Amino acid sequence: MLNKKTISISITLSIPLLLMQGCSHQISSPPELSKPAQVKVEAVKEFYEDRNVSSEVQNNWLSSFDDARLDELAHEALEKNPNLRVASFSVEQAVAQTKIASAALKPTVGYNAGVSDTSAGGGSSSGGIGASWQPDVWGRVSAQVQSTRSTQRAVEADYAFAKQSLVAEVSKAWFLLIESTKQAGLASQIVKEYEATLDIVQVRFEVGQVLRKDVAQARADVNSAKDSLVQAQNAVKNSSRALESLLGRYPGAKLVTDISLPELPLFPATGVPADLLQRRPDLISKEEELRSAFFATQDAELARLPTFTLSVGGGLSNVNNFVGLLSAGITGPIYTGGAIEAEIEKADAGQKKALAAYEATILDVFKDVETSLSNEKVLQERSEILSLAVEDYASALKDTKVQYELGEIDLTLVQIQQRRLDASRSTDLHVKSLLLQNRVNMYLALGGGFDTEDAASEVRQAIKKDKDRESDK
Repeated sequence: MLNKKTISISITLSIPLLLMQGCSHQISSPPELSKPAQVKVEAVKEFYEDRNVSSEVQNNWLSSFDDARLDELAHEALEKNPNLRVASFSVEQAVAQTKIASAALKPTVGYNAGVSDTSAGGGSSSGGIGASWQPDVWGRVSAQVQSTRSTQRAVEADYAFAKQSLVAEVSKAWFLLIESTKQAGLASQIVKEYEATLDIVQVRFEVGQVLRKDVAQARADVNSAKDSLVQAQNAVKNSSRALESLLGRYPGAKLVTDISLPELPLFPATGVPADLLQRRPDLISKEEELRSAFFATQDAELARLPTFTLSVGGGLSNVNNFVGLLSAGITGPIYTGGAIEAEIEKADAGQKKALAAYEATILDVFKDVETSLSNEKVLQERSEILSLAVEDYASALKDTKVQYELGEIDLTLVQIQQRRLDASRSTDLHVKSLLLQNRVNMYLALGGGFDTEDAASEVRQAIKKDKDRESDK
């Protein structure tokens, strides 16, 4: 049985313990962070009201293209894209950092043990366990925790936006691969058309109806068309490599397709400006960065105040003695050479920087929406015009060839009509691809999600839980 002959309790109190228990300080909450954004919202509110837009924005936009292959590619990219995996690990790091900051609110417990021996044959042993705690009297640790948690939410929002952006990039790359393949097919068809024209010219030359220069011109057209075909085929390979890289595959240009561009979905609801502040993950990220900077400023200001420490421990000394210890201490700055003031200035500048970045992002978001809406209108008009132009140029070329075969006109007129038709067909195909790509840009700009939830739904729910937890304290 232990012989507890000596029990020593050393208590060092710099201020009464009651003061530490009762002087708990509640940190203030940041002001309404969306207020700077409202200035930007009001500036365009009337413009949006004139459009009679809906407050609902389409989610699950990936399915609107009705392309099963595209769905497969998008999900493959979400699983294997290396850059997205990097972003996911950043989230894991941010979560761990929040846990580290939160641990400072709890006591730490440790142990020690030792054995010593002397040359005279004597020996001793000791061991013990102790705990220490720094009460968050002024709320500085809470400010650090909230700053770190807001940083975590910002990283999570960046990850959410990265997923949305990746699916958008895969969609656009898929449409570009389809377009490139069709452009190569069109180039091959144009080569055959020029070869057919060359055959006609050679027949007419053999019977003396045209000069040798016509044959040379026709042959030059064939070679020029073949050069365009080579370029178009290379564009297919480049488009394939770009998509493969997004999928996390080796860019070997092995991904091919023979399908046509999907039909353009119905025009989506665009929503009202204020809703963008809640749907866009990149905006939420900037808002959380601003919130983090606010708490970082509070942390810097509270560094002027003293820190209290409570410690309790007990252990064995020389086997038969039990020693207990209870202590309390206070530490605080007197002179730091201006370091604390400089940290406050640094935190203030960081907060101003975060606010400016938030406002800049708001403007960029509205610019994205306006640009995609404007492009939609222009591209729709161009598509309608080009479809008519293709029909008219095809009809004109047919008649021109007949006139040439009858010897009524020169070969140059046939060449002019042929080139006009070629250009209009290629441009028409390109504009149809641009319409699909711009539609993806619009979905991304409006904050609609590629799946059933809007782009920022998951992060927004996590932030709500944070606020509910803080309000319950």
